[in-house]
Amino acid sequence: DHDIETRSASHHSSIDIENLRVIDLKAELKARGQHVTGLKNDLKKRLAKIIQQEKVRILECS
Repeated sequence: DHDIETRSASHHSSIDIENLRVIDLKAELKARGQHVTGLKNDLKKRLAKIIQQEKVRILECS
């Protein structure tokens, strides 16, 4: 379980949100069960917030 979370963390840290296309932003959000509607900037902010929360959660489990 913990190993899976660690791998996810390294995957998340390699995502370059600024250079993702809208379709890619939506795919990342959908994979996390998040809303996929809105403007590109809204999608980027939403994804960045979710990734940050995931990183914090993983660090708390360490």
